[in-house]
Amino acid sequence: MKSYQNSYHYGTTSSTHVNSLSVGLQQLGAFVACFFVWPLTNWLGRRKALMLSSFVFCIGAMIQTIETGSLSAFYVGRVIAGLGLGASSVVVPMFSSEMVPKHMRGQIGSFYQLV
Repeated sequence: MKSYQNSYHYGTTSSTHVNSLSVGLQQLGAFVACFFVWPLTNWLGRRKALMLSSFVFCIGAMIQTIETGSLSAFYVGRVIAGLGLGASSVVVPMFSSEMVPKHMRGQIGSFYQLV
């Protein structure tokens, strides 16, 4: 988008680097969060951990959308949003499979993985 290119001085020469780094940083945040969310779910509970991961994702999204003119701030927002994304990708199937009757737990977990 032109507004993004103007705000962050983003040109065609650095497009591949910026695109790949922004995708990779969010995946890094998600990867890290997957390992550290388990103790949080035991301490806070599934529902509160899900709310916290949604809040973290929203903070990351706000940092990305605020026009700072700094690619570093955008990258930090990507990592923070990735932390929320990775945490929720662990907590959602755990929470949903625990909330359904026993005979449906495998179906719900498999359906989440399928989607």
